[in-house]
Amino acid sequence: MMRTFRALTLEKKQVILVDNCLSTISSREHNSQLRDMKILITLCLIIAIACSCNDLRRIAMRNKSSDTAEIIWTLNEDSLTNNPFLISNSKELKFLLYPPNTKEIKMSFGPGNWSPSQVQKLVGYLVSLEIKTAKQRIKIDSLPLLKDYLLARRKGIGGVTIRIEVD
Repeated sequence: MMRTFRALTLEKKQVILVDNCLSTISSREHNSQLRDMKILITLCLIIAIACSCNDLRRIAMRNKSSDTAEIIWTLNEDSLTNNPFLISNSKELKFLLYPPNTKEIKMSFGPGNWSPSQVQKLVGYLVSLEIKTAKQRIKIDSLPLLKDYLLARRKGIGGVTIRIEVD
């Protein structure tokens, strides 16, 4: 009877050892799964943030001179009711830019960037762009020149902003 008892004792120790090994393996798998879940959640969060950062196409106008400046966008009459300048139904949009202590004026044109085709589309709604200060007057009424003028002033990642600065 003594031998049987010892065998049972040995079997219990072996069972306990096997249980400990299984729980160690199980905890390793659990830690691995947690690490994988953290990586997956972090990756999903980064993708969500990257997708939501679709910048708006903007035109930013700033006066760096010491005089008051005026920027006049003259719109094509055929496009007054369906143009991207949906600020007003008038043919001319005038913006007064005071000396450099004021912030820039920004117009937004939806998500995306200013690709050459988007600039061409915008220029199709315009007749001219005029920039006036006390010292100078610039009027661009040629659509190819206006397109080149705006394309040369694209800034930011992917050209999301057209920056017009009066010096």
